[in-house]
Amino acid sequence: MPTYNSRIIREQGGSVLTIASGGSVNFPAGAVISSSATFLVTAASVQISDGASLIIKPAATTNNNAVVVLQVGRNQMWYMAGSTGSPIFSASPGDLLWLARSASTTMYVNISDGTTGSRWLFLRGTTGSQTQPAI
Repeated sequence: MPTYNSRIIREQGGSVLTIASGGSVNFPAGAVISSSATFLVTAASVQISDGASLIIKPAATTNNNAVVVLQVGRNQMWYMAGSTGSPIFSASPGDLLWLARSASTTMYVNISDGTTGSRWLFLRGTTGSQTQPAI
């Protein structure tokens, strides 16, 4: 009779499910994982392979209301829907802002020194100079 080394362990009472090293959880095409909880990944990485996508979709936002969609170390990536003008909210030096305006999007990086308020530098993705003066 074969023996099995289970890599999926369910704690008595059903409050914890552990996937041991070498184990996996597979979701077929069309499956959806939906949660309002925080997903904590420690001492590991998240990989999104070719043909897959990660969709970060903040709840409906009003114009000029920035929300954090990604945090890496001490810096954050912000998303903001905006009508006109430049970003004016405060953030940490090195933070990025993805500003969506109707049919276009622009990227900014905060180049402040951290003591005098935020200064947002517009990043331009065309040939020649990649930046314009800080705003």
